[in-house]
This record gives sequence, structure tokens and C-alpha cells, in this order.
Amino acid sequence: MNNNQVDYTQPSPREAVFLAFLKGIDESFPDGDVIRVDGKPYTKSQLRAKVVSFLEPETASRVGHLRLSALAAGKAKNKKPADRFATLFKTAVVNHFGSKDHETLGTFGIAGPRDRRQATAAENVVKVARAAETKKARGTKGAAQKRAIKGAPVTEVTVDQKGKIQRKR
Repeated sequence: MNNNQVDYTQPSPREAVFLAFLKGIDESFPDGDVIRVDGKPYTKSQLRAKVVSFLEPETASRVGHLRLSALAAGKAKNKKPADRFATLFKTAVVNHFGSKDHETLGTFGIAGPRDRRQATAAENVVKVARAAETKKARGTKGAAQKRAIKGAPVTEVTVDQKGKIQRKR
């Protein structure tokens, strides 16, 4: 199905009418007869050609919609792997040529990675204060404080028959 809820696998009502006309001309209209439509005379071959001239655009439109639906489905199926490859390719090109070679990267349509903006003095003060508050709230310690913490010394170690270790302090 497509977005306008028309089933293009089946002939449209107009197309069905002209298909029926064509079938009737082929099966029931005698070769030597002439029929007048809107005052104009038509032989079997002329009438068939006229009906086909109206039928072809209808059929072509329906077939075009079916092809377009198939192409759109193919495009949708291709989206995820294509986007993934594009991302990986950009990364590979940047790694291959270097992130500072903006001219070469530009030939691939890739803008090189930008340098991070340096934080201002005020932003650094806020960052340090926030980190200190977080450390205080979590009760975390720095590397120096962790090294200063020592456990009680072990005076005796016993290994039983099962291989279990017991320490005495």
C-alpha cells in the first residue's frame, strides 16, 4: 500500500472499463463492421487503437506507482546501512588524513573536527565548585586520601585443609 490508500496492484475503475472495452472489441466486434462513436465512424482496428490510446496512460500510471513504491521501499531499506557506512567512512577518512588537514577533508565533503572552546575563568571556577560539592555529597576521596587509609596489620594467617584463608589481626 502507499500513502493515498489506493491499491495499485489492481486496475483503476477507468482502466477496468477500458480493459473490458478492449476485451469486447477483440472477442465480439466483427472485422468488417463500423461503429459510430460521437458521430465518428470507427473500424475494429481504429476502435481498438482509440481504446488502447486511453488505456495506456492509465496502465502506465499504475505501473509507475508500483515501481515508485518498490523504489521507495528499497530506499527505506537502504537508509540504516547507508547512514552507518557514511559515519564509518567519515571517521576512517579523518583518521587516514588527520583531523587538521581541512583541505583534503573538504574534498570528501567532510568538515574536520573543530577544536574545543577553552572554558573561561568563570566557567572553570563553577566547574571546580560543582565537582567539590559532588565529591562532598557522595563522600568520595581523592587518590592521596585513599593512600593514607590503611587497614589493621595482619599478625597471623592460617590456611585450613580446604584451602580457606583466615587472617588474625
